[in-house]
Amino acid sequence: MSNQYPGHNPSDDDNSAPQTAGNQYGYGQQQPQHGAHNNPYARPDPYEQQAYGGPGHQQYPSQRGPQPGKGMAITAMVLGIVAIVLCLIPFIGFISIIGGIAAVVIGIIALKKGKPGRGMAITGIVLGAIGAILAVIVTIVSIMLIGAGVESASEKRVVEYSATTSGEASVEYFDGDGDTTEQIPGDWSEEITFTGPPLSALTVRAADSSDGSATVSCKVVVNGETVSENSASGAGATAVCLGIDFGQSGN
Repeated sequence: MSNQYPGHNPSDDDNSAPQTAGNQYGYGQQQPQHGAHNNPYARPDPYEQQAYGGPGHQQYPSQRGPQPGKGMAITAMVLGIVAIVLCLIPFIGFISIIGGIAAVVIGIIALKKGKPGRGMAITGIVLGAIGAILAVIVTIVSIMLIGAGVESASEKRVVEYSATTSGEASVEYFDGDGDTTEQIPGDWSEEITFTGPPLSALTVRAADSSDGSATVSCKVVVNGETVSENSASGAGATAVCLGIDFGQSGN
């Protein structure tokens, strides 16, 4: 190879050595970039194809779109179970009403759309409907009872307590404010007028708890209507009468 100097033309030198593959790219020429396949028979770069979505690109489940599931059917069934469990609990039944209606609506939508889990959707619809209906009934009854109790508590009532006994005894009764206890020698009666809760209670107990021949009885009459009667005999004889009165107005 001849010496290079300024102004020298390599073509003028007959003895200049041919260029090899190692120096075919001279100064100022850009070498091929990585991934530029000049050779048509060269194997493609798998990393490059994966990066650009080529044949080597791996598809993950999240890239294939959502698959239909049983979510709606399961939701309907769970809401139906909750509705049927809570429907008989007073003052909590409104949860069953809301949950039952939601179970019916979601179950029907799941059936119309042909979602998987047809059996669970139908179960949710049935349980939700039953739970909502029972919850409505329990709620109405509870409101009626509360209303009746509040109204009755504001009414005046006449309570007649009476006791019969074969000997000395003790009586304990509710007088509208609390319990009162008295000792009685025999048959006894008491009339009380008060405004308050619609409750009445009378207990008659033989004085001699060892007397096997003792007999006692009790009776409670509220506003002219007998609400409770009871009797007992033998050692330790004790008769208890309890009454609850709704809707009977006093004179």
